[in-house]
Amino acid sequence: MPRATVNGIEIAYEELGAGEPLLFISGTSVDRTVWGGQVAAFAPRHRCLTFDNRDVGESTIVTTAYTPLIENADACNWPLATFLDTH
Repeated sequence: MPRATVNGIEIAYEELGAGEPLLFISGTSVDRTVWGGQVAAFAPRHRCLTFDNRDVGESTIVTTAYTPLIENADACNWPLATFLDTH
């Protein structure tokens, strides 16, 4: 599973499809696989980006407190660092 290092942690992610990018953001209690049906539907026309939030799935499990603002920064920064600068 590919990972991006952002905000001091590793974010596990997947990319499927081609075209205009769609970023799927789940809640804090489910991993990126929750988007399977939507990714299957959109991947023929879009580059679908899914990821595990911190403390979920294959992303870093942290031992310090964090806020929704930090999670938002994770969601915004990993695609910029990983995909949008290189594709």
